[in-house]
Amino acid sequence: MGLNISWRLVTKSNKKLDTKFPIYLRIRTSDGSSETTINSGLEVEKKYWKDGSVSRKHPDYTNFVRFLVKVQSDVESIITELTEENKTPRPKLVRKRFQELEKERNDRTEIVLTYEQSWERFLHKKKIETSFYTHRMYKQLYHRLEEFGQNKKVIISFEYLVSEQFETDFKDWSWNKKGYKNSYVRKNLTSIKSFLNYCKRNKFILLDLRDYKKPKEIDRKEVIYLKKDEVLKLSEIKKYNYREGETYRKEIVQIIDVDRRGKEVFYNNWEIVIDLMLFMCVTGCRWNDVHHMTWDSQDFDNETFQWLNQKTKKYTKVPLDPIGIEIVKKYDKNKSREMNIFPKYSSVHFNENIKKIFKDLNLNRLVSVTRMMGAKSVDNEKVPLYQVVSSHVGRRTFIMNLIEKGHDYKTIMSMTGHSDIKSLMKYVSVDDGRIEVGRNLYSNSEDRESDVLKLFNQLSESDKEFIVDTIKRLI
Repeated sequence: MGLNISWRLVTKSNKKLDTKFPIYLRIRTSDGSSETTINSGLEVEKKYWKDGSVSRKHPDYTNFVRFLVKVQSDVESIITELTEENKTPRPKLVRKRFQELEKERNDRTEIVLTYEQSWERFLHKKKIETSFYTHRMYKQLYHRLEEFGQNKKVIISFEYLVSEQFETDFKDWSWNKKGYKNSYVRKNLTSIKSFLNYCKRNKFILLDLRDYKKPKEIDRKEVIYLKKDEVLKLSEIKKYNYREGETYRKEIVQIIDVDRRGKEVFYNNWEIVIDLMLFMCVTGCRWNDVHHMTWDSQDFDNETFQWLNQKTKKYTKVPLDPIGIEIVKKYDKNKSREMNIFPKYSSVHFNENIKKIFKDLNLNRLVSVTRMMGAKSVDNEKVPLYQVVSSHVGRRTFIMNLIEKGHDYKTIMSMTGHSDIKSLMKYVSVDDGRIEVGRNLYSNSEDRESDVLKLFNQLSESDKEFIVDTIKRLI
């Protein structure tokens, strides 16, 4: 008794061309007396299915066909084995043997997945193992690649991603169509390589990977952070705080939080933005960490604060200064230990509003901004601080002000969660004022008064006032 093997698409009654349907391998006896089906685990749109096979127009045709061939080959081998064992290869017996084979293999053998299936598994892994923001970043990258493929009219597949042509096309699209700076292009290419490495490790693809040539970036000596007097000025601002019945400018809107009894607690959005910025400045936490902080992870002995670092999955502990203590007390309004410390707030709205707040407060110190697009240097200028301030400025501020106070790098790393000095160095700023300190390091100049005056003039206004008051008390 012979068997007929064929692929078929189970479309049911849905007639939409962009709807995906499962592909089944049908096994039936030549006389039609018995049949069964095996689900391939793949799905495809009607427009890519023709005459019992996948169309060459399918975006991931090669890997798709490779997987189907592998399933059919396994079934044909089982039929041969049953015949050699003098057993009748009936459809249901063949299916049973195939299921046993799949179970035996489990995850030990090579599983060649399609491009889309690989992304699905990769994103699922990121969703359960990383932070919300990391998962969202990779999800956005997947859609960005879709947009790139549509714009360039190319099919995104594994073969294309590991080619030199992709690298050239993607950089051209990023710079000339989207206007991305080199730092962002580097980030995208690095993330794509992470996805491909994951697929390679799990043997979803059998291709050799290549290293992308990352676009050149300028070695920025100055990073954007808040000086001590700017942090203090921000901490003194109360005019945006919520007060019942008061009218505020249109950008300031009400935010509602709840306590453990479900009672509503009111804040203003600009009030929360300032508090979050200050809290990152005094603890060095990342934006990803802020909305995962709960009261049950805190240890307030000796006024310390600890949280689970969402990037390293390790606990970080820092001493709280008066600004941090005030913020913690403000948001501890009848909340239970498992509740979040801060109300939920989006990073997009935070970065939009912190710029408006800094502009409103005249925090307009000029800072250097230099970026590259391709081989060209762009935005090489001095701009007001309020134009470039963002959530990550808080972490840089914490690190730089610890350095200004003379803390050693090893102690700083214990409070920031950095595992190596190279990562920490990305947060360290070297501006002209700090370089100037070394001008007369070994000088025996008699004009000591001039040297001291130069150093004094490089200090912030709050530091100058502190020194003057100290000298007056000593005198």
